[in-house]
Amino acid sequence: MNYYRLCSSCTFLTCLATALSAGLISIGTACAAPADMRIVSDEISALGEVGLEFQTNIAKPAIYGDNQGQGNVFQGIIEPAYGIAEHWEVSLQLPVEQVDGAWYGTGFNTEFQYVAPHNAAEGFYWGGRAEINYVTPVGLQESWQSELRAVFGYRADGWHLILNPSITVPSTGADQQITFEPSAKVVYQIDMQTELGLEYFVETGSIAHFLPYQQQYQLPMFVLDKKLRNADINIGIGKGLTNSTDRWVFKTIVSFSFDSL
Repeated sequence: MNYYRLCSSCTFLTCLATALSAGLISIGTACAAPADMRIVSDEISALGEVGLEFQTNIAKPAIYGDNQGQGNVFQGIIEPAYGIAEHWEVSLQLPVEQVDGAWYGTGFNTEFQYVAPHNAAEGFYWGGRAEINYVTPVGLQESWQSELRAVFGYRADGWHLILNPSITVPSTGADQQITFEPSAKVVYQIDMQTELGLEYFVETGSIAHFLPYQQQYQLPMFVLDKKLRNADINIGIGKGLTNSTDRWVFKTIVSFSFDSL
């Protein structure tokens, strides 16, 4: 990951507190947006580097579906990561969810990511991410599943384009359908610390038979990426395009790293 050194914990904690407080308003019940709302790029931990990432999102649920009529939904993820080799990173995601005022852990995700050697300043890059997930949604059946996500990116003239085609393969549970969940991002570099652009998240349903458009998850988000002295911050706000998508979603992702253990 291209993180800044941890120089001033106060700056980071201030940003994190702001992000969390934005999400702790009008919390409701049940899951809404995906807990992990990150576009995966070439930013991984270097060999021996330790990373730590916090994600939060708050969503106003879809008009139709299991969350109809519910209040806003808050989710979060804590993710430690470690660079195990050149171009390889391993990480552990610990998702949480607030339901009826109580906090619950909702499983864990073990992840391995590879990014091929490339010019980090411009041009094309590629990689991939594999996950093994134990999912325990509040009030729903627990299950094991795996996720395979390709990473394609291109930088040129201040622009950065990222594509993340992804499939999720259930191993246990009642639903055994392989689902297609692509995402994408395009941002423009305003200055050395700031990028502005769009992210797009899609869940089409079964890879063998896509759901009708209005039953798919289709969420575009306006995003701001900011590098501070000791943290990378991603802030986004989006509005669902279909009746099965959250009406509004606000997310924050804050990342920082240590040089070594």
